[in-house]
Amino acid sequence: MHRSGTSALCGILRFLGFDLGTDLLSPNEFNPTGYWENQSVVRLNDRILSHLGASWSDAFLLPYHVGGTDLREVFGAQAKALLNEAFSGRQTWVLKDPRLAMLIEFWLPYVGERNASFIHVVRNPIDVANSLGRRDGFPKERSLLLWFLQNLNAEFFTRGSNRCFINYEDCVSDWRGALEEAFRRLKLRPVRSFDHATADVERFIEKGRTRRPEQVCGPTDIGYKLVEEAFETLKNAGQAPESQIQERCDELINRFRDSAGLLFRTVAESDLRAELKAARKRISVLTTKELALKGKVDELQKRKLLLTERDSCRVREFLSVSLWRFWWVWLPIVLIPVWIFD
Repeated sequence: MHRSGTSALCGILRFLGFDLGTDLLSPNEFNPTGYWENQSVVRLNDRILSHLGASWSDAFLLPYHVGGTDLREVFGAQAKALLNEAFSGRQTWVLKDPRLAMLIEFWLPYVGERNASFIHVVRNPIDVANSLGRRDGFPKERSLLLWFLQNLNAEFFTRGSNRCFINYEDCVSDWRGALEEAFRRLKLRPVRSFDHATADVERFIEKGRTRRPEQVCGPTDIGYKLVEEAFETLKNAGQAPESQIQERCDELINRFRDSAGLLFRTVAESDLRAELKAARKRISVLTTKELALKGKVDELQKRKLLLTERDSCRVREFLSVSLWRFWWVWLPIVLIPVWIFD
């Protein structure tokens, strides 16, 4: 999920010798230490979401089950080519994009070919909501809903894969302990030893702390039962059996669907989805028409300027040429005042 600390984790992994590639998003005021996201992957994921009539902040179409769609037919070759270009021949690469929490089912066959493991970063949903409120202006309820759905979606589709869960607060306060446990669970080893990377990682974490600190809230501060229970389940996922985590997450998403059914009991789910899809298409068509009309207006304004300049030039040319060519016509007119005075 966005704003969950995946950037901090990837920065640490970089100092442990993992390759994040070169085509990365630039840092900004919200992530001054870097996003560590491959720009080509981000662009492709945005296009996939647009193809679905959605965006990363759309809570209505989650979770994204792509089995019944044409996503792989449309974007599969691009995804494979992108991974080949970005990570071919690299054994210790890291791919990070929060949109993967929504689209991981689409990417599974392609990253699976490269023997990928998954690190699921879990952060207090209140902190995520606060961060999204500052960056994107989202209301807390929307952010908590996104946190709930995207985390459970990511958990569901990485079942059976080599994966582990890391609590963001643990990663920042005791990064070495958290990552040593993560690598033990994943049966992986860092390229660069923890001892050699410690000084660089500590500086990196300290630099991140120069940003305004965010209050760490306990689960009782959330106030939304399903989100609170999901946070308790996922943050302790490393200490519980896989079967227990899966059963608990299934229960939570089923309870959410039941609650959503009560909220929208007057509208069938298929009708609601169809209505949303139609509305997005209408918005897309109107946006396209608006851009086309704007282009035509700009073109007409340019033509108007060109015609005005051309007419001005023609007038100046006519006057300059006519004055000399027909001097015998203009001279008597110019001399009329002289004749009158005489």
